[in-house]
Amino acid sequence: MVKAEIKKKDGTHIVIDGSEEEVKRLLNLIHDDKTAKPQKTKENKEAKIGKMSIGDMILELKEEGFFDGPKGLVQIKNALAEKGGIYEASTLSAQVIRQIRKRNLGRIKQDKKWMYVKR
Repeated sequence: MVKAEIKKKDGTHIVIDGSEEEVKRLLNLIHDDKTAKPQKTKENKEAKIGKMSIGDMILELKEEGFFDGPKGLVQIKNALAEKGGIYEASTLSAQVIRQIRKRNLGRIKQDKKWMYVKR
């Protein structure tokens, strides 16, 4: 009989008794546990900070001068896609309206379509 004792960083204490093969198999299962939550590290926080929301990406387009002229939703969708933001039109529409309500963007009607401009 082989005995293995494991003390994990989260305070979990595991004791395994069994044959050498059983202990090895269980140790592999414990170390490969996919349900374990990742530890919060500085790298994780920095990665989260690096992610941009749709609203942030729209504001970045505004800062780059994209909205200096009237733009439609399709044009906005394509510009965001070039930056790696692939969004459905319904999601994008709600975010653009949110930016209008925050007064970051304005909208005008041209040829019976809403166009979005810098405010």
